[in-house]
Amino acid sequence: MFILACTNTPDKVKAQDGKTIFKSFCVTCHGIDGSLMTNGAKDLRISTMPIEERIHVITNGRNIMTSFGSTLSKVQIKAVAEYTQTLNTGSGNGN
Repeated sequence: MFILACTNTPDKVKAQDGKTIFKSFCVTCHGIDGSLMTNGAKDLRISTMPIEERIHVITNGRNIMTSFGSTLSKVQIKAVAEYTQTLNTGSGNGN
């Protein structure tokens, strides 16, 4: 019998998944660090939007932002929302 040790906790895996998904779907408008602001995208480095609102916006879209509710699973959307919080540099109060 072999026992495999996993070095990644579920939280680390989820955060990595969120980053990967962000890179696939979000960088065109938000940029790799959340600051690109193309097509009216918000600067995620200064966003104070709570996690629930981030999930809502990613799921349903906002203004010209595409909705991802039919593209990504709820777990994937939550992972992206959590990842976007890591981009916050605390340098402002934008939403």
